[in-house]
Amino acid sequence: MDSARRAKALLDELRRTRMLRGGRISEHKQTLRSRISGAIARRAVLPRLAERVAFQLVLKVETDALGDRAVWLAIGDRLQKEIESLKSNLALVDRQIVVALPKLSADQVAALHDELQAADPAVARTILNVALDAAEPIPAARRYLAAFHRIVDDLGPIDPGIARTVANATFMAHAPSRNDAIVRFVCRTDPEIAHAVAAQAFRSDQPLRWAKRYLEQLKEERRLRRSTRDARQAAAD
Repeated sequence: MDSARRAKALLDELRRTRMLRGGRISEHKQTLRSRISGAIARRAVLPRLAERVAFQLVLKVETDALGDRAVWLAIGDRLQKEIESLKSNLALVDRQIVVALPKLSADQVAALHDELQAADPAVARTILNVALDAAEPIPAARRYLAAFHRIVDDLGPIDPGIARTVANATFMAHAPSRNDAIVRFVCRTDPEIAHAVAAQAFRSDQPLRWAKRYLEQLKEERRLRRSTRDARQAAAD
C-alpha cells in the first residue's frame, strides 16, 4: 500500500470511533506522537489539529500499523486538502476545523450540512456548529434538530412569536437540550420582553437562574422609565 492510500486508511480508522480521552501514555508513545504531529504540521496543517490527530492515532492504532514519516506527511497532505475544502465550501473557521476533522472527513461534514439544510435551512448552520463539538457529530446533529422542532411544536400553540426564538436559543447553550423549566418560564414572561429573555437565557451555564435575574432587571428598568415619565408629566401639569 502506498503512503497516500495508507494515510487515508489511517484517517478512516481514526474517524470510525469516537475521540478517546487520553490519560498517561508511555514515553515511547509520547515520542511517537510528537514525531507524527511534527510531520503532519509540516504540510501547513493547523498545529492544534496536527496534535489532536497524532494523539488519537497513537491511542487508537497499534504502533506497528502507524507507518513511517512518508505516511505521516501524506496524512498532512490529505488534511490540508480537507481544511481548504471546509474553508472554501462551508466557510468554517480554524476552531471548527480543529474539532471537526479528527471526527469526520470534509466530505462527511459537507454531507451533514446538506442534510441539515434540506431539513431546516433557517437553523442548519446553528445546529452544525454546535454538533461539531459533540463526540459523535452526525447523530448529535440529528438529535439537536429533532429537539429544535419539538420545542417549536410545543411552544407554537402557546406563543408562536417566541417559539423559534426559544428553540434557537437552546442551541447556543453550553449543552443543547430541551429544558422544560426554562421553556415554561419564558412562556410566562411578559410578551413585551419575552424575546429578549429567550435570546439571552441559554447563553449562561445556569440559564433559568440567569433568565429570572435578567427578567427582574428588565422589569426594574421599565419601572424606572415609567416613574421618570410620570414625574415629568406631573411637573408639566
